[in-house]
Amino acid sequence: MDTPQGGSDPVESNPSSSSVFIVSNFWKELDLEKEKSLLDGQGLRIAENLENSQKNRRKLARVQEVLFSPTYFKKASAEEKLRLFNSLLKGYQEEIDNLTKRAKFGENTFLNIYQKLYEAPDPYPGLASITEVVSEGMKKELQTRPTEKLVEGLRKKVKILQVKLSEKISLLETDDGKIRELTEKVNEQQKLIQKLEDDILKGYSSKEWKGTLFDDWDISESTGNELSEEIRQLKEKIRAQTADLEKTKTDNVKLYGKIPGL
Repeated sequence: MDTPQGGSDPVESNPSSSSVFIVSNFWKELDLEKEKSLLDGQGLRIAENLENSQKNRRKLARVQEVLFSPTYFKKASAEEKLRLFNSLLKGYQEEIDNLTKRAKFGENTFLNIYQKLYEAPDPYPGLASITEVVSEGMKKELQTRPTEKLVEGLRKKVKILQVKLSEKISLLETDDGKIRELTEKVNEQQKLIQKLEDDILKGYSSKEWKGTLFDDWDISESTGNELSEEIRQLKEKIRAQTADLEKTKTDNVKLYGKIPGL
């Protein structure tokens, strides 16, 4: 069936995708875990053959040492020498056979691995293309998502700061009004106290004077002691209002310090 004009297999049209597909398919069919298990068994067998070969060679070396020792060679009979010589010859022949089998087994193992690795596609192009795709994706993600989150976070912070700033400005305005009010009250009462003390020192005691001067304080006919008590209480009130005024000013200064840019 002809391929429609203008269309193509995405795998064939993209060499990187094709490389990834080939590498993935090869290693899937190879079954690396199975091959590793086979290689483990072959490696153990090679190690056992090597150990057995070393044992046989040491045994043959001891027999040869006995056979060709001057003492044994003079004392042993011809038949005994022949028997020992045949045993030594047979041992060497067996060892040669074992060495041949070992060499053949090792060669087959190597060729099997070599053939599979020789047929294996180079994984680097496919891995490089995957790495490039992942890297580009990460770059795009770092360029977009963090920026959006950062902007959104900054917007929320600005809104919170605007609300806090509005609240602090409102508090400042309220406190400024309170300060002015308290200041006026304190100044007014201090003036009245000073006037009252001055008048008392001058000896004013007429009923008409009291009625006009003390209407705001509800001071009626009273003795000198009662008037002094009235003054004392009024002074205490002024001190309390002054302390409240100073506290309000201190809080106001702290509030100003917390507003950015002020």
